[in-house]
Amino acid sequence: MTVRRLSPHPASTGAAGLELEASVAFDGDRLKVAYRLRGSIADVRLPAGVSGRRRDGLWRTTCFEAFLQPTGDDAYFEFNFATAGEWAAYSFTATREGMAPLETSSPAIRIERADDCLMLEASFPPPAGAAFNVGLAAVIESADGEISWWALAHPSEKPDFHHPDSFLYDLTRASAP
Repeated sequence: MTVRRLSPHPASTGAAGLELEASVAFDGDRLKVAYRLRGSIADVRLPAGVSGRRRDGLWRTTCFEAFLQPTGDDAYFEFNFATAGEWAAYSFTATREGMAPLETSSPAIRIERADDCLMLEASFPPPAGAAFNVGLAAVIESADGEISWWALAHPSEKPDFHHPDSFLYDLTRASAP
């Protein structure tokens, strides 16, 4: 599992003193994404919620996101994971088009928190496909309400995790022997 560093969008506020790394890999018949936020976690807004519950709008505050686009396809999938263990999943037919809830089972979400580190891991059955272009991203809200948008790349002037040029992580499922 290769760990990639995410960077805040230039329009971000509230990112000072934070570092974010993420990774994604197939783990048997599941996909595992992991995020590690370092810095003063007391300065990050970690909303309350109900662990295991599916809920829309998680991106309005601290939330970790993964975008999976089957190689050679315009369609893609978005997964959101909140620090309280809530989640959401959507399918799109093209960039920001045809959004629909993705029918999938609940992910297993594990969260660890310390004064200087927050770790979130999510494991879930991946959509059909053997190879994906992946975008890893996060919205981090500071305790005073400032927002920072983190991603592998920021190809546009405004934060846009759906931009196809931000799906930089190539992921291929190993074939069974």
